Amino acid sequence: MSSKTLFHYTTFEGLKGILEENCFRATDAYTTNDSQEIVHGIDLIKHYLDKSGENEVIKEKVRGFIDYLIGKERSDKLASGVFLTCFSSCDDADPDRDKVSNNGLLSQWRGYGFKQGYALKFDSDLLLKDFVDERREDKKDAAHSSGDVVYRNRKDFLDDEDNKKSFDEINKSIRQLETNPSGFSGSREEQELFESILKICFHNKHKGFCEEREYRVVKATWENKESIKKYDVFFYEGCGGLVRSYVKILEGKPRMALKEIIVGPSPNKERNKIQIESFLKQIGSEIPSDVKVEISATPFV
Repeated sequence: MSSKTLFHYTTFEGLKGILEENCFRATDAYTTNDSQEIVHGIDLIKHYLDKSGENEVIKEKVRGFIDYLIGKERSDKLASGVFLTCFSSCDDADPDRDKVSNNGLLSQWRGYGFKQGYALKFDSDLLLKDFVDERREDKKDAAHSSGDVVYRNRKDFLDDEDNKKSFDEINKSIRQLETNPSGFSGSREEQELFESILKICFHNKHKGFCEEREYRVVKATWENKESIKKYDVFFYEGCGGLVRSYVKILEGKPRMALKEIIVGPSPNKERNKIQIESFLKQIGSEIPSDVKVEISATPFV
């Protein structure tokens, strides 16, 4: 992963919040811009179950855990307990690396830039260092996951060897569990099962989104009120009046992992470049001295 660069497209308010707070806000998965992304992942798992040769008892157990941990039953609670932050990724092997790295993606400028967008470029190694292992000290009420999103339709998903291995692990874990799928005790076995399901559901998307090159960072807490309280869930009003919740993740990482900021297409991009350079100086010495602010060559969108 050392050759991978992560891009986070946002407005100035988003950029300002990330660098001033020196963290990211991971949004409740059921209040994101497109909650159908989650439905797609759940649908892939259930479709696999329908086509698999597993007996009905095993299938029902897996369905029960999915519905309880990340399905509708969970989404109807105060907060789902599954939070995510999204990036676009680019690595040295990407044939379009220079074009994407220097100018950003047109679809992302249109989707997240609004009147003026910015792409924050991060070193993935520095940004994600120790993230997967950064749980609470008791390591019993949280799961972390990060990785590239894979774009598949149903057939591709079923043919994928890695997915077959993942489902073998899930089915094996289900057989070993003694707890009832309508409840969740937080045992190590259940935690491992939860993490396996998370990886499949939150790192697969429909092929129609492939241009995004998405890299997803997921933080999940066990579903109980005490876990929600311990993880400092914050609430705010999003677009259209929807109340959203988030938790802070990657704390202390964004400033030191920042490589560059691309100013997106707009009539004010030259002036805004100067303002962003001044803002970085105000943040201070925690921003690496070699961080540059560049302007995308993409025409105004």
